[in-house]
Amino acid sequence: MRGKVKVSRPVRYNICRGGKGFDTKILKKVIALRKKDDQERMEEDLILDTYLHALGMIESPPEG
Repeated sequence: MRGKVKVSRPVRYNICRGGKGFDTKILKKVIALRKKDDQERMEEDLILDTYLHALGMIESPPEG
């Protein structure tokens, strides 16, 4: 699933213009997440949770 991801015209508009109250930064992250497969996202989430737990930012250790 690498390469270009089809994004609808209104979403592209909101990313480029920051229109209609959407958070441009979050929309860019959503598009980046769509480019990754489920396994890759799960691995990144597990690593992030491990770091957050080690820093005391979350209570429970990551499961996995």
